Amino acid sequence: MLDTLKLMLSEYKVSPESSLRVQPASYEVATGEKVEFPLFRNEAGTFYGSKAYLNTENWNLTLKPLPAGNRGTGAFLQFSVPKNYYGSNYFSVGEAGTRASLKKVEGELAENGVLTNLEEQSSQELTLSKT
Repeated sequence: MLDTLKLMLSEYKVSPESSLRVQPASYEVATGEKVEFPLFRNEAGTFYGSKAYLNTENWNLTLKPLPAGNRGTGAFLQFSVPKNYYGSNYFSVGEAGTRASLKKVEGELAENGVLTNLEEQSSQELTLSKT
């Protein structure tokens, strides 16, 4: 039984009309040096900061720099499959319910300016986690 899915999105686009919130760069008090990273790029330009996020009642999306040694930004999506399908976590969800939850969250992400194919990406994640 699936409950919470935690996905690292490998493919996504952020529209200029996105509802993402960008957390500004931190800085060192003594030197004033900013610590910021390129978080995402779209037609409006490249957005820098310490992280970007979009949280709703049913899911959380965070874009943040990957650990040192890995270049780039990771996009991490977390949500409860049963909560998105039934409205609560008290019932188990089968394959059809899981697919419906993925489509629902994918649609809500698109409404908020983040475009991705969750079913394709979750299939890859689940295949990798089984091996």
